[in-house]
Amino acid sequence: MSQAQPAHSFQFTNFKVPEFYYKESIDKSVDLVMDMKPRGEFIEATGEFELWVDFKAYDKHTGLEIIKMTTCSLYRFNEHPLTFDLIPEYFYSSALAITFPFIRAFVSTFTAQAEVNRIVLGLLNLMSFKEELRANTTIRQIV
Repeated sequence: MSQAQPAHSFQFTNFKVPEFYYKESIDKSVDLVMDMKPRGEFIEATGEFELWVDFKAYDKHTGLEIIKMTTCSLYRFNEHPLTFDLIPEYFYSSALAITFPFIRAFVSTFTAQAEVNRIVLGLLNLMSFKEELRANTTIRQIV
């Protein structure tokens, strides 16, 4: 009989947007298509995980890129040292689910404050990005 993997708790500690691009569409009713490319860096020595998301939204009909941004969310595992192979599977989908509302809020706040065509991003099926994040996660060594 196999033993269950111990639960490893984590906490969200920070969100930042180091890069942001916005191009206002002439058309007031843009049909946006959203895409994101997640990647992670795990620091085993500290139990920290940096979730980087390259997010973009473009006009479905014209292909015009309306929003392009890079975000970084920082998570910290409460049990460390923790090795990469012990990161629980649920972490990848949970971290994306925690981060995406910050992306949505940033975009809607920016467009409201800038007095341009207000954009409220819709929902996104984040489960489809879980394996991509896991595959694009590297281990960073502290020197």
